[in-house]
Amino acid sequence: MSDLRKKLIRLAYSKPETRDHILPLLKASTHGPHRISRSVAANYEQTASYVRKNGKDVTVGKFARVTMARGWVFVEELPEKGKKRLKWLMFNFDWMERQYNQFILPNIKSRLNISKGDTFSAIERKIEDAIVEIAMEMEKEGTLPAEDVYKQVNLKSDEVWYLKVAPASADPISAAGEDFTVKSTYTAFKVQYSYNSDPYDPAYTMVESTSATAGRKLYKILNNDPDALSRVSWDDFTGWLKKNKIKYKMWSSSRR
Repeated sequence: MSDLRKKLIRLAYSKPETRDHILPLLKASTHGPHRISRSVAANYEQTASYVRKNGKDVTVGKFARVTMARGWVFVEELPEKGKKRLKWLMFNFDWMERQYNQFILPNIKSRLNISKGDTFSAIERKIEDAIVEIAMEMEKEGTLPAEDVYKQVNLKSDEVWYLKVAPASADPISAAGEDFTVKSTYTAFKVQYSYNSDPYDPAYTMVESTSATAGRKLYKILNNDPDALSRVSWDDFTGWLKKNKIKYKMWSSSRR
């Protein structure tokens, strides 16, 4: 970093009245979202499935859902009338979170200050701005060159077909059949039926969705009619799934 740049950074932080003039110039020169490491987005459904299982902090707004955990922030644009393609992004800072206080989740959440009225684009800008600000601070403090900060974090973004994204109101459903209960989410379902209660030799059969599409089909049926399975027995469950064109896979434990 040049001596002039160092002096400008020190001036911006020592004299707050100059920040609004100096920081934008510095960001536009050697800082900015264009310097943040980006990569090709991973499979949305695999990423979303991981997020649902491991997310610790969820904010569901009017336009986007934001899920956070240690080392990452996941943002999904929510379905709305007329939109067929929805945006999503994964902000990964796992390595930095383990090394530097600026990247621990409470600090990241505070910096982002996401509100329920934020659009996807507004949240994306907040993430980019937070990365740039942290990079400049760490460079000023001598903790890490800004360029290294940009390299060690990662943004993955892409678009996804709207039917694959769970709406804001898509809470998990637990539906009872005659002698079993199925747990259904917007993208998956699973049910385990036990034949006996012997803890040393449990015998059971598992039925679960083969894809997010199959999960959505069952979810929509149960969401519209919570009692749809009330007169369906376990022996008739797979036949009911076939009748409703819901694909499933089934496997059983060993039995004596």
